[in-house]
Amino acid sequence: MYSLENAPTGATIDPATGVFSWTPTEAQGPSTNDIVVRVTSNGLVDRRTFTITVLEENSPPTLAAIPSSIVRPGTLVSFTATVSDADIPANTFTFSLSGAPTNAAIDASSGLFTWQTTGDQTGTTNTITVRVTDNGSPPLSDAKTFTIEVLPALTAAVSRDVSSIMFTWTAIPGKACKIQFRDDLTRGDWQDSGESVPATANTMSKSIPIDSARQRFYRVVEAP
Repeated sequence: MYSLENAPTGATIDPATGVFSWTPTEAQGPSTNDIVVRVTSNGLVDRRTFTITVLEENSPPTLAAIPSSIVRPGTLVSFTATVSDADIPANTFTFSLSGAPTNAAIDASSGLFTWQTTGDQTGTTNTITVRVTDNGSPPLSDAKTFTIEVLPALTAAVSRDVSSIMFTWTAIPGKACKIQFRDDLTRGDWQDSGESVPATANTMSKSIPIDSARQRFYRVVEAP
């Protein structure tokens, strides 16, 4: 009858045939395992010890997908790249960029990406690649590519009839805008004129009734 002594978790031996089996897990490498096979027959016992050395095998990191976006000039684009890795013990990672605008940056340790868009970058579509590299042996990496399109600044046109004012503005699909007003530009806060308007197209419109105020100032802004 066969049995094991000092065997690692997951190792087995068939009591009748002596067939030994073990598939080391990620957590079991690197390690050195001195395993004893014990055989018993008619009250007699014998033992043999052998060694299995499990080497560390580096697994590549996996970088989460980064969604593309559309922004206005002057927008601060900021996010933290997310990475996962099956290695035990955990590796450390280094982040880098390729194809990025000159004023875009990523923190090599944390993966924090920042880009303060400028007016000079209006009308550009920027294809950017984030790469993460681990410190394993050999070093392995993963990369994800995304785009950031910088549209022109929001512009609005106004028309009116006897009872209402029609606002039409350039929009970013998926982002909401709202119309705000003030009766005096030198004091008071901007107030919302109704609910925000979610953008479903590149151009959106909204009509509001003309108020009885002698004068009123309006603006169209993107909702936070």
